[in-house]
Amino acid sequence: MIKMNRKLSLFFIGILAAAVGLPAVYAVGVPSFSTILTAVLGAGSIWAYGVTVLLLGTVLFGVHKVIKAYN
Repeated sequence: MIKMNRKLSLFFIGILAAAVGLPAVYAVGVPSFSTILTAVLGAGSIWAYGVTVLLLGTVLFGVHKVIKAYN
């Protein structure tokens, strides 16, 4: 029961961090991910999908390592 509460609290902390952090980053003037991909790889590039999958995989791997170390 305690592990489930911990996982739920981490999930909601992540949602709250994204809900507060992303608008703050946008207000500061940091361009969006799609703007950066279009500038670097060009519009309609098939490489954009590969870069996106690679970055998402890296983030998920990092989050998994942090959660595993936390438990």
